[in-house]
Amino acid sequence: MRCERLIEVLSDNPVTSPATLDRVLEFLGIPVPDRAPTDPVPEAPPPKEGTADAAASTDPHDQEGLPEEGMQEFKNESAEETEERSQNLFGKIQNMSVMQKIKLARFGNAEARSILIRDRNKLVSSAAIRSPKVGESEVLSFAKSRAVSDEILRVIGSTREWSKSRAIKHALVMNPKTPVAISMKFLGHLTDGELNHIMKSKDVAAPVAQQARRMLIKKGKA
Repeated sequence: MRCERLIEVLSDNPVTSPATLDRVLEFLGIPVPDRAPTDPVPEAPPPKEGTADAAASTDPHDQEGLPEEGMQEFKNESAEETEERSQNLFGKIQNMSVMQKIKLARFGNAEARSILIRDRNKLVSSAAIRSPKVGESEVLSFAKSRAVSDEILRVIGSTREWSKSRAIKHALVMNPKTPVAISMKFLGHLTDGELNHIMKSKDVAAPVAQQARRMLIKKGKA
């Protein structure tokens, strides 16, 4: 596991198990998050306006470690400047080694994580979602994204801290890339209105929509 090239090809191998990747990440100093309990997570109260559950908020720590620009400069830049900076960062990341990407995913800012979370190398994307700097609003955006891998969605759904959020649970259920077992686990935490929307949606996985319909029928609301 001290051989960078070996780690790179191992994490690119589609049959490498998640447990093996977890061992490598732990060896590299990236702790695996606490897993959510097997039993359903206790229902959280409905989100209040202004909270991270109700809408994605801006984490003031997300701008830490921005490359070359200062905080004030980042806040005042135009949309064109933001796009140019993002493209420059993306270009730099493409030229990094796997180990450099893992380090950036671990200690970089939110902008870097938004790129690295979609990296085809599973160790890189896993390091991004497990960064100690990742905030709940970021996790919510990842849970909604269809550009991330199913393994990232599995990590989100299996992490105790994040699986308490109603907004994250709903986003995972609505994402067709979420493993069906994760989505099924959270259906019981959604409102009848949300279940009705899921039942009629063509975007969610078919087994999830069918289960939502069965749940509503059982309640006499379908």
